[in-house]
Amino acid sequence: MLRTALRPKWLALLVVALVTCGLFAALSWWQLNSAFSSARAPVDADEYQREVPLGQLLEPGVGVTEEAAGRMIVAEGWLDGRDTVVVEGRLQDGAEGYWLMARLIVADAAPVAGVAIDAPETVAGMHPSIPVALGWVADRGRAHEIANSLDNVVPPSADDSETVSVVAQLQPPSEPRPARKATDPQTVLTLAPGQLINLWSEPSPGYYSATLVSASITPELSLPNGVEAIALVGVDQSLQLNLLNIFYAIEWVIFIGMALYIWWRLVRDEYLAERAAAAEAPDRLAAEIRREKLLRIAAQRAEATDRKDES
Repeated sequence: MLRTALRPKWLALLVVALVTCGLFAALSWWQLNSAFSSARAPVDADEYQREVPLGQLLEPGVGVTEEAAGRMIVAEGWLDGRDTVVVEGRLQDGAEGYWLMARLIVADAAPVAGVAIDAPETVAGMHPSIPVALGWVADRGRAHEIANSLDNVVPPSADDSETVSVVAQLQPPSEPRPARKATDPQTVLTLAPGQLINLWSEPSPGYYSATLVSASITPELSLPNGVEAIALVGVDQSLQLNLLNIFYAIEWVIFIGMALYIWWRLVRDEYLAERAAAAEAPDRLAAEIRREKLLRIAAQRAEATDRKDES
């Protein structure tokens, strides 16, 4: 079989098969590299633990980028407790409860000029705002009671008034979901800034398309009993392979095997055909000899018959 494989036509076909296998191997390596490169932990994983000013990651009216989501930020501003709402379906340590969402008027952001709103000239009417979660409450009734008790947390009217410093996790917005079956018209089911701003007492000249989950507020906000600090969920840094890329890589390896197998099978078929032909050669030769003898005998008999007829 080796002699058959070393024939020029099969050597040329082998070169074509090897070039094809090289291409398949490159594609397989590319898929593997894509699977592992996408599974690596971000090189800036430590950045998610470092507090940065809100303005470095997000501007009012601009969407949250993937790099900004989950980052820890610090913002200076004024809290407005008059518009505190209760967000349902918030999990904490496996228990379902409620978040208290208030309004943070961001002092770090410059006053918004050229926006005509029907509101008095207060900090709420001059600076953009962002919803901020103050804490978690297990009981629904207690959550609404505490939300109503925060009506006295009113932002000042002057820019130079004392602000609070909020350290929080920046979270992307959710799609608004109406609570049609809720008994409380102020019920909120998702963290949708576009929905929350419609519940604020004073219109805002601008707002951030994100929400904040507070880790700390300085000076500390005095909240009633029953409010727990929200357990922040960090960014998942575990290694997660892209199985689709892995399957594609295996698929290209299978194609390599198929290309080599097809070449080997073609060589083998020709080799077996030649062996079968060689094995049948003696029988074919004997049959040819018998055929020639029969033809000669037939010719001799025909010639003898013709002579007899002539005589």
